[in-house]
Amino acid sequence: MLDLPKRSLAGRPAGALLATLGSVLATAALLVPAGAANAAVHLSSESAYTGRSTACPHPKPAGTTCVFRFRASSNGYALRFHGKTAISSWECRNGGGEALLGGKVAGSYRVPLLILQSDGKLLGTVGHGARRVSVTGHIAEAGSKVVLRFHLARGHCVTPKVTLIEGLVPGTGH
Repeated sequence: MLDLPKRSLAGRPAGALLATLGSVLATAALLVPAGAANAAVHLSSESAYTGRSTACPHPKPAGTTCVFRFRASSNGYALRFHGKTAISSWECRNGGGEALLGGKVAGSYRVPLLILQSDGKLLGTVGHGARRVSVTGHIAEAGSKVVLRFHLARGHCVTPKVTLIEGLVPGTGH
């Protein structure tokens, strides 16, 4: 039972007090599930997330890999690319081509820091003009998987989706 101070009751009809109390309880009930949902949307702290490109050529250019490697931040709300240049393909309105992402290979596009939104979406953008790259995605399976797609503003290009799994990529030994 709530212990309300006596002065708050003075001059107020009982119905008004109950309506106010009902509003407070309804607001609290709405906030609890929202907070619980936000707490569940995160990446595993400092975990590695890796995934294979579905568009990896053979043979690969020197210094590239078919494996995308990311690491989650210590708080689980950001994802940063690390490792060798990952290779994929651009699918554009007027054709497409090889997509070199991250790493140090000449001509590769930078990969932005990806920030986790409260709804489970990942977003990041880096660069300017023709070198501007955006990444969109979302987390899945309670944070054990991440699905990403890279976007290049010039030519309206996108890569095929890349699914990252927490931990090692099966069959790669990495």
